[in-house]
Amino acid sequence: GMIRRDGCHVVAVRGELDLYTGPPVRRVFEEIATEDPGACVIVDLEQLTFLDSSGLGVLISGLRRMRAGGGGVALASCRGAVAEVLTITGLHHTFPIFATVDDAVTTKGRRS
Repeated sequence: GMIRRDGCHVVAVRGELDLYTGPPVRRVFEEIATEDPGACVIVDLEQLTFLDSSGLGVLISGLRRMRAGGGGVALASCRGAVAEVLTITGLHHTFPIFATVDDAVTTKGRRS
């Protein structure tokens, strides 16, 4: 689901993010980029259990799409295997990553 907090769009991704579940998430990024191009999007990964290369592709394309409009994407509450994947692929350098959604909202998704 998607909620708005302090001008940020918080998108919760649950379960698995892969070839089959990626398209709806991609559509959410497209909708936000169209309606609110400069927006800060925070992806809440607390309940994400699995992430594969196509899932990563969805997050990266979302990041590019938002940055193109002057916005950004931050990741929050990465756990276990998902955090490992982000580290192994080096994406923890690409995305601002926050311990909690609250932390991300406070800084509007930007690293201090």
